[in-house]
Amino acid sequence: MYPRLLPVRITLFLVALVMTAAACASPGPTATPWVIVVTATPAPTRTPTTLPTGTAVPTSTLVPTATPGATLPPLTPTPPLPPTPTPPPPPTPTLPTPVVQIIAPANGTSFSVGQVVSVQFTAGDQSGITLVELYVGGTRVGYKEYPQRPTRIDSDSLNWTTTAAGNYTLQVNAYNAFNKASTPDQRNIVVQPSITTPTVQMNYPTQRVVIVAGRIIQIQATINDVVGIQGLDLVERIGGQEVVYTSDPAYRGVPFVWQVGWQSPTTGDHTLFVRARNVNGGVGQSNDFVIGVADPYPPQMQVSYSTTTPTQGTDLRVQVEAVGSKGVKEIRLYVDGNVVATWLAPDQSVGQSQVSTDLWWRNVGPVGSHFAHVWAQDTTGLQAQSPDQGIQVVTVPPTPIQVRQASYSATSLTQGSDLRVDVFAVAGNGVKEIRLYVDDGVVATWLAPDPSVGQSQVSTSLWWRNVGPAGNHTAYVWAQDTTNRWAQSPDQRIRVAEVPPTPNLVGGWGGRPNPTESFVIMITSQQGNNLQGTLTFRPAQGAAVTGPLFNSTIQGNNVTIHAQLGSETYNFILTLSADGRRMSGNWSTTRTGLLQPITFDRL
Repeated sequence: MYPRLLPVRITLFLVALVMTAAACASPGPTATPWVIVVTATPAPTRTPTTLPTGTAVPTSTLVPTATPGATLPPLTPTPPLPPTPTPPPPPTPTLPTPVVQIIAPANGTSFSVGQVVSVQFTAGDQSGITLVELYVGGTRVGYKEYPQRPTRIDSDSLNWTTTAAGNYTLQVNAYNAFNKASTPDQRNIVVQPSITTPTVQMNYPTQRVVIVAGRIIQIQATINDVVGIQGLDLVERIGGQEVVYTSDPAYRGVPFVWQVGWQSPTTGDHTLFVRARNVNGGVGQSNDFVIGVADPYPPQMQVSYSTTTPTQGTDLRVQVEAVGSKGVKEIRLYVDGNVVATWLAPDQSVGQSQVSTDLWWRNVGPVGSHFAHVWAQDTTGLQAQSPDQGIQVVTVPPTPIQVRQASYSATSLTQGSDLRVDVFAVAGNGVKEIRLYVDDGVVATWLAPDPSVGQSQVSTSLWWRNVGPAGNHTAYVWAQDTTNRWAQSPDQRIRVAEVPPTPNLVGGWGGRPNPTESFVIMITSQQGNNLQGTLTFRPAQGAAVTGPLFNSTIQGNNVTIHAQLGSETYNFILTLSADGRRMSGNWSTTRTGLLQPITFDRL
């Protein structure tokens, strides 16, 4: 709808063009100017008319009225507007590109069919690595995901097991957090056909053996292979070289047990192995084994006896020095045809070229004549034996009674104390009585449970109780066996000193655990070493507390005070000064148990 016009008449006079200049310049009648009059009249109100669908609405066209004979001026064309420039699109952000590099294997590396190829790589990206893939010939064969998105992987690996011979290209790709792939890194490898090798298992020898020079030893090995054996060698290592002792080029099926003889005139150890070749050129060999070649002589020995007249019940030592080029493996001591002692080499197959050992006949007997000899054997079975040695076992003489020890706990004591003497006595006929003498008087006695038999050995302690009087004394130990033979220890000088008088602590003693608190010990009586009295504690605030002493004593200059104050127990461990005017030490309570220093002065 259009807005209705206001009810006003507007007359516009427009002089479109006055051709004054043209009229003046051109002869002829005066040109009449063009006048266009536009009169606007308010439009009457109309009722809208509904047009049928598809009816075109006519458009009004204003036609100017031309003055007859007038000439229209030429119209000046309006120049076209310049095109509006289109702004360029915003630049696309550049995403980071991860980097990956294969560390191993190198280009041209060869592998066998069935071998595992470990592809080691490094990778990095500022947004983090999320995935690394391994491709072989364009096929992905492995990958690793990295949920933690490391920005750098210094070393990791992906594995691929070869299945067929040929040339292969290994390719590793890395992806970052924006799922952008790296430039692939590649390596070319070669997979060779698998060549099996024979296995050689030694049956004999499996450890070092020794033979006599010139003797033949039969070597036996079991050979296995999937395709069959084409050749066998027995090889000796000599001076860093491999020297073939013998070969068997004949074809053999598998498994096959090969037995071959070997000998050498050269003494010493020989290192050998068995080598096998299959029809495809695969080579396998056994572990090295050692054969010692020795001279044909048995071991040699030197034998010496500690005594040839031992006493019944004692031990006889036989010193043996033995040497053998083939290794001594066993030495025996025979007495009257019976083995009484044996030495064995730690490794019976090798033995020892030199042996120095002691063989013992323990608790020799019975009394009388015996014959002894030493027998030795090397690793080849060669034996040697020393000449017989006569041994005369004699009767055991009774051990005379002896006071072998008399140890005194002190040699300087205080009058009234106790002296302990530790005694050790022996007698072949049995100790029946031991006495402790002081100044030739018996102060202590030990008696055997059965005096008629006694004891062959006695270890006991004898006491001199309440020693005194003060002065010098002489002590010794005396012992007697069942045959009334006796022995005594050397004299021992004993010094007994007078007991110093016990200091008198009766009276008051004051001490401060800290500047604001104090203790007062009031000792009301002293009977011997026992102290009686009270303890008063004056705290910084509040009333003083007093309680009785109990189990309080003085021993020399050592003073112990215990007091009960209410539910708390106070303990003092003090030392009395030489002038008897001060006690110093530590105190604690049962509740805390914490030792704290304190000093008491006589009040």
